[in-house]
Amino acid sequence: IKNDYHLSLDEQQSLLDIQQVILEMVAGTFSEADILNKLCHMAEQLLPNAIASIMMKQSEGHMDVLYAPSVSPEGQQQLNGLVPSEHAGSCGNAVYRNEQVFVSDAFNDPRCKDTFDVFKTYGLFACWSTPIRNTEGEAIGSFALSSFEIRSPENFHKSLLSIGAHIIGIVLQKSSQQIELQRMAYHDPLTGLANRNYLFNRLTKQIAKAKQNNTRFSVIFVDLDRFKNLNDTWGHSAGDYVLRTVSARLLDAIPAETFLSRFGGDEFVAIIDNENMTDIVAIANNINRVIAAPIDVCNRRFNLGSSIGMTQYPIHGETSEALIKNADLAMYRAKNLGGNNAYVYRDELSKKALRSFLIEEQLHHAIENEELQLYFQLQVDCTTHQPVGMEALLRWKNKELGAVSPDEFIPIAEKTGLIIPIGEWVVDQALKAFRKIPGAAEKGLVLSINLSTVQLVDSHIDSITQKISDSPVPNHLVELEVTESCLLEGEASINNIKKLKSNHIRVAVDDFGIGYSSLSYLKKLNFTTMKIDRSLITDLSDSSDEYEIVKAIISMAHSLGLNVIAEGIEDIEHAALLNKLGCDQLQGFYFSVPAPLNDFLQQL
Repeated sequence: IKNDYHLSLDEQQSLLDIQQVILEMVAGTFSEADILNKLCHMAEQLLPNAIASIMMKQSEGHMDVLYAPSVSPEGQQQLNGLVPSEHAGSCGNAVYRNEQVFVSDAFNDPRCKDTFDVFKTYGLFACWSTPIRNTEGEAIGSFALSSFEIRSPENFHKSLLSIGAHIIGIVLQKSSQQIELQRMAYHDPLTGLANRNYLFNRLTKQIAKAKQNNTRFSVIFVDLDRFKNLNDTWGHSAGDYVLRTVSARLLDAIPAETFLSRFGGDEFVAIIDNENMTDIVAIANNINRVIAAPIDVCNRRFNLGSSIGMTQYPIHGETSEALIKNADLAMYRAKNLGGNNAYVYRDELSKKALRSFLIEEQLHHAIENEELQLYFQLQVDCTTHQPVGMEALLRWKNKELGAVSPDEFIPIAEKTGLIIPIGEWVVDQALKAFRKIPGAAEKGLVLSINLSTVQLVDSHIDSITQKISDSPVPNHLVELEVTESCLLEGEASINNIKKLKSNHIRVAVDDFGIGYSSLSYLKKLNFTTMKIDRSLITDLSDSSDEYEIVKAIISMAHSLGLNVIAEGIEDIEHAALLNKLGCDQLQGFYFSVPAPLNDFLQQL
């Protein structure tokens, strides 16, 4: 589809779907009537409260209805005999002028003088028509959408009519254009490469041949790195140019006669009749090299990369679906390694990589499907064991995956950028929950919320700060927990921590003792709280190595003016020992099991 009208991806996909269905019917054994009636019905589904019609110019010069499945025989008969002219409605005008004609209000448009009675009889108010042309470009008929309401076409409808008229022209000249039909049915219109259907047909034949000859062949799955950012930022025209450029580079990078297809979006698949994996890896590395070369578009120079997965028949799959799926998993692994990588499928990838893939896929819809939930856990005074705060903990239960551990889905959310909307949702929900706790603000309870390093270095920190400031919850009762690793992210994270502090929002260093914190940063940034990681508490006793480490951490934190919380308290002995060491607050199962808000209120 030539996207002259700047259609959305969903609109382009709708047009691709209708084109694919009709052209596959043409390539099959369906009759002309079946095909064109189907086209009319599909067009009507894309424009509710309208009817589609195909009229053809006869040798005598007038036009007759060829197909209009939703129009009664009487209505078709009334339209027959229409002579193309400037007063012959949109259909007659389209043929007369050999151009698209759009009538939005037929009863007040002089172009519909000759069709007024038909429109009045059947309650039609608008009609949009596109000429059907022969191979010489002459108008031989019209494809139209007639509406039962006054309306003007959108760009999508104009494209729908253009594509429909083009397909009708092909169908009507099927015998002379059979080769073109086959090409359109099995090739990608943007790059000219084989499409997904052609790929699976070819794989089926390749598997049958390899099975008969007891040979092997390889599949290379290529996915562009950072293409979505380019496409979203600079538009589909720039994206289309890049895809055409990449297609040409791929053809140069692979052996001659190699089957190459555009699998979809920015994904490409090659079938290589070679069983030597050393050769296949060399080809993949060459692909990475040529794609990484700069591309000039929109007066800018872009550097993309590619992630490549490789499989071999029959080692990595005995069906087309298995070979593609496993190559996709290997590609996903290559992308996780940082991109611009190539990876050969291994069996151990299946469960782990497939689960990661499914987690990412489902995580995109977690908020809208209301699958996320906040649990809360008490923080208590080390001496009195009275509540002094609460930590919001994110939980996710998916209908397909079940309960997914934060240790699994948080890293994926960070890597994909989904942590930004999820993090904002957490802040919103935590602030709402805090307001439901009777007397929470008056008692000075502190609300702790975990903040991802991705959020901390991203400009979205301003949005989080604003949410807190706009909330009835006092800023000084909100504590954002960051990990030690954020201190290694450079000036951006450090400046944002300072920004939070300047807005009187508390900042805690979480999981202290397992990272690589710089003591100078701890002093420089004036954190509010230090949380000792549970790994230092699990085996804590007055004769353990952990005892001296925890003692030193508490002493150091107090010298810097920091409040100290110990996590993972599961028995009274640990609580007593930490009280002896001068710890300020405690958190763990001994005092409170993380629970949804209503259960948490009962704990309080």
